[in-house]
Amino acid sequence: MFYISYNFVFCTYQVKVFEFTIDVDPGLDREETQIPPLMLQPYVENSILHGMQGLDQGGLIKISFQEKNNRLLCHIEDNGIGRKKAKEIKKNKGQKHESVSMVLTQERLELLEQGSTHQRLKIVDLIEGEKASGTRVELNLPLNYEL
Repeated sequence: MFYISYNFVFCTYQVKVFEFTIDVDPGLDREETQIPPLMLQPYVENSILHGMQGLDQGGLIKISFQEKNNRLLCHIEDNGIGRKKAKEIKKNKGQKHESVSMVLTQERLELLEQGSTHQRLKIVDLIEGEKASGTRVELNLPLNYEL
C-alpha cells in the first residue's frame, strides 16, 4: 500500500525544493489495506509540478491515511502556491494543455462505489490571511473494495 514510486523520489531529488511526509494511522492494517492503483498519483503529481513551482525552498507535501467509519481517508496537502496562482502561471506561459487525469480519477472514484452517497473527493484551497497557502485534496475511499 505505501509504495513510493521512483518518479516521486526522482522529482524530490531533481527539484530539491520540498520535503514530504507520509503519516499512517496506527489503527490501519498496512498489510490488508489497499488503495486502487494510481488513485493518489495525479494529486501528488499536481502538488509537485504545480504547487511547488516558483518555490526555492521550504515546500512540504503531507500525505496521510486514516480509517474513519469503515472508510479510508487519504489527504494530500501542500504548502505551495495554490491553484489560482498555478493557473495564472500556466496562462502566462501560454500553456493550453488540459490534463484529463483528474477527470479520469473522478470517474474511477464513482465506479468504485456506484450508488454511494459519500463525498469521494474534495479539493480545498488553503488560505492564510488573504494569501494562498497551499492545497489539500481529501479522498474518501471504501476501506474494502472489489476490483
